[in-house]
Order: sequence, then structure tokens, then C-alpha cells
Amino acid sequence: MRTNIRPRVNEAREFLEIAKDFKDPREIIREALSNSWDAGATKVSIRFDLVSLAGTRKKKVGVQISDDGEGMSSQVREPVGASEIEGFFNLGDSQKPHGSIGSKGHGTKIYYKSQGIKVLTWKNGKRIEAETEVPPWDTLLDGYVPTYRYGEYDDPNGRGTKITVDGFQAKQSEFSSLDSLVEYLQWSTVVGSFGRYFDSPRRMDVELKPTDASSAVVVPYGFKFPDEQTDIARGATTVCKLFGPQTISCGKTEDGEAVTVEIVGALLGDNRRDMVPHTYTQMGLWLCKDYIRVERQNELLEEAFGGQYYY
Repeated sequence: MRTNIRPRVNEAREFLEIAKDFKDPREIIREALSNSWDAGATKVSIRFDLVSLAGTRKKKVGVQISDDGEGMSSQVREPVGASEIEGFFNLGDSQKPHGSIGSKGHGTKIYYKSQGIKVLTWKNGKRIEAETEVPPWDTLLDGYVPTYRYGEYDDPNGRGTKITVDGFQAKQSEFSSLDSLVEYLQWSTVVGSFGRYFDSPRRMDVELKPTDASSAVVVPYGFKFPDEQTDIARGATTVCKLFGPQTISCGKTEDGEAVTVEIVGALLGDNRRDMVPHTYTQMGLWLCKDYIRVERQNELLEEAFGGQYYY
């Protein structure tokens, strides 16, 4: 009888499936901003452009992401056995500190849905230039893990990270509308944080340029409810009643650690819901991690109120 048989992992297939898990192309924005936030960035620039394919009239989507955060180094992290720059390209080698948004090492795999990835990053007086050697997406489809290369140079003057994605796999229309992209930032990324209501010291503004725009606009950090208006005489549709921010004590854990819940919310009339993309599917009770929406739990409201909760 054969023993100690180790199951085989098809690396290319795993890379491909992880990349395919990102169904919405705009998730590249969420993953980029999460990494920038974890790196301590205060400013991020995201640019989408249409680039002509050589010898044709067709165009491809180009993405540029830059931040002023702490970059990546080539120093090997002992528990992982790989450096930060290697972890960017590797699968499952994140090992970010506790409290980070990212932890699995899957997020940057969305960049593999492209024809090329370039990374320019500074840390500890060093500059690293890394890039894929073959088209990532085509190579994965052929059943191989795409290779990359990088070089390290002395450069004490740079800061942050710049990522360039060539030929990202997405419809051109996905990144054309400024309103749609701003809506996504505010509802699906760290930019929509509720931290401003609880005096969180951190902020991270985003400079955003859609494909249909010639210049970028700044999307300020933090979700903001409309200004309060509680005069019913002006009509119920214009009402905005704010609740909180409030901190509630919820006892202790089994280990004796104190538990608190921070709450902020608003009651909005019909004419004050412009900041809500889809009233029925997005209004309600949201649970957050570090003030960032994680999961909508309207069932808790239905249980508390003893009936179906619509908004």
C-alpha cells in the first residue's frame, strides 16, 4: 500500500479560478484601494484609459494605480518564505498584520486578468521595478503560471507604489461613467467608510479618471449622509433625521474583553435618497469592519420589529 501521498495542486488552474472569482471588473478598484489603505496611503490616483491596439482600430483598457503609501520590499518574511513584492505576484502569501483589510493574498490576482502587469514601488531607500514576462491571462488560459521578473535599485527619493495594468479584461463601458465609478467607490470600497462620524484619524482621498474623461476628479474619503432636515411642514419626502453616532456597551466576551458597538444611521425621505444607488437592495442595516461595509443584515431588523423590513 502506498502511503504519505501528497495531493497535487494544479497551480495554473488555481490562479485562473481565483482570478475568475472577480465577476465585476470594477473590483480592481476595491482591491487596489484596500491595498493602498493597508499600506497607510493618504492619496490614491486611479486612471482608466483606452489604448489603441497596434495595427488595428480596436482599443484595450489600460489601468494606472498610484499611491503614497508604504511600498513593497524584497526582504524575505520568515513566516511566509517570500518577500512583499513576491507576495504581490504569489497566491496566498499576504501575511498582512492584524487589522488589515486584506489577509488571504488573493486580491492582487485580479491583475492577472490582463495582458501585462508592471509594478514600481519604493521602500527602505530602495526602488523595485517588477513586470510580467508573458501575457498573464493568455498564459493562464494555456495552463501555465505566468512568470515575472524584478530588479532592485538604490533610490531614497521615491515613495509609494505605482501599478500599470495593460489590456485589462473588461468591457470599455465598465469604466466610462464617472457617476457609476464614484457610486462604486462610496458603496463598495474603503472610500465609503463611516469613520468620519467616529473621529477616525485616517483618511484617503482618491483621484479618479474614467475612460470618457480627459481629466481626473477628486473623490473625498468617507461616506456622508445628507444634511439633517426634520421640519415635517416642508414635506416628508425632504426629511433627513440622523441617529448617532453612538457607542453602545454590549457586555464582555468569554475572555472578559469589553465589547462595544458603534452605530450611526439616518431616516431618509424619498427626495433625500440620491446617494443610495438602489433603495430596496442597499438601504437597511449594514455591519462594518473598521467602518467599512461588510455585510447587509436586514433580517436583524425584521426580527426586532416583528415583521418584514422593506428598506
